[in-house]
Amino acid sequence: MIEWRIQKRVDEQFQAFVTGFNELIPPDLVNVFDERELELLIGGIADIDINDWKKHTDYRGYEETSPVIQNFWQVCYPRHWFITSILLKAAL
Repeated sequence: MIEWRIQKRVDEQFQAFVTGFNELIPPDLVNVFDERELELLIGGIADIDINDWKKHTDYRGYEETSPVIQNFWQVCYPRHWFITSILLKAAL
């Protein structure tokens, strides 16, 4: 039942997507990239406004001055786009 819900239920749609994707970009060109590189090629680099993110963060039991929160923002601020994007995805 789980296999049907996760995989087989959408298999027809997934195969149609793969067929269309392969018409645009041949598989031998895509296979040289790992999943992160392919995501970057397709989606590009998002400009993450860290100040806006910080302004709208709900710390839920923490204060903005808590050491763990300060450390978190220190990791984000050097503008390591890849690390920041992973942190943002994890925070959502």
